[in-house]
Amino acid sequence: MNVVENLPPAPARISDIEQLAAVADPMRGSLLRMLMARPATLTQLASELGTYPSRVRYHVKRLEEVGLVQLVRCAKTRTSVEKYYEATASAYVAHIMLIPERVESEPVVVVHCDAAVEALVEAVRSESNSADYATVFTGSLDGLVALRQGLAVVAGCHLFDPAAEEYNLPYVQHLFPGRKMAMITVADREQGLVVRPGNPLRLTSLADLAEPGVRMVNRELGSGTRTWFDSEIARCGVDAAGLDGYESVADTHAGVAEAVLKGSADAGIAPRGAADAAGLGFVPLFVERYELVMDESRREDERVARLLDTLTSGAFQRRFAELGGYDPARVGDERGTG
Repeated sequence: MNVVENLPPAPARISDIEQLAAVADPMRGSLLRMLMARPATLTQLASELGTYPSRVRYHVKRLEEVGLVQLVRCAKTRTSVEKYYEATASAYVAHIMLIPERVESEPVVVVHCDAAVEALVEAVRSESNSADYATVFTGSLDGLVALRQGLAVVAGCHLFDPAAEEYNLPYVQHLFPGRKMAMITVADREQGLVVRPGNPLRLTSLADLAEPGVRMVNRELGSGTRTWFDSEIARCGVDAAGLDGYESVADTHAGVAEAVLKGSADAGIAPRGAADAAGLGFVPLFVERYELVMDESRREDERVARLLDTLTSGAFQRRFAELGGYDPARVGDERGTG
């Protein structure tokens, strides 16, 4: 199973306030989704929505003005000319960042899904007394897409490709062909089943999630944890359709722990630190390589250099011990592409 080859195309970027305002309107949002599926005329769109073509025309023209819809062809009929419109992309992702006016330069945006990286950025902010750093919590694949689109400077990543038996590198090579990318190890991070204190259901493996009466909580598509989980249950012959809670999704590791803590799930996969923070039990399953990914040219930015210097400092090494579930033996190890 080559996960990398099956990656979906990156969505188009919505980074303009006018575009965001346009799609925020419910009618325009519906029209855009319809035109992402196939080209259509104003008459066809109006018929599907049960309204008048004149009303649809106003909204389609607005989407066209902001570059989300385009006219693709015209067809003559006996009485008129039908215009066919379609969306300018098959999918969109909206990323709008508002930064304080006092920040003179664009901030170093770090997209990640890891407590240690959040602690790292906070440490740099504190030491440098700088507002030049911003963090966004997102799954690893979405983080790499944001990096490719220029929305982020650094992306945290823990994506496993079972065909290559390798973390991160196959994905970075696939998404950044021909570009020189740097990958710096944060730590080897322990992941496993987050369970109730004392592990009352005696869960010890992924196969146990298929047992009757066991409810799981999953992670979102595109996250490194979900990518590993889907490939691993397929390798083990576990039918995802038979897992109670497979479609129940938590957007964060803390969300997984919260679901178990509140009793809406019996187990979910997350780092040890998420279980420890919530006072829950933990069943170790695997150790993954968590890395920071960036364009090689970004290494020249003194703010990025400060981030990496802090990562490898003795003070931050002690922070790993406080967080739990991290092995910093390879911290700062570098590899690259291109």
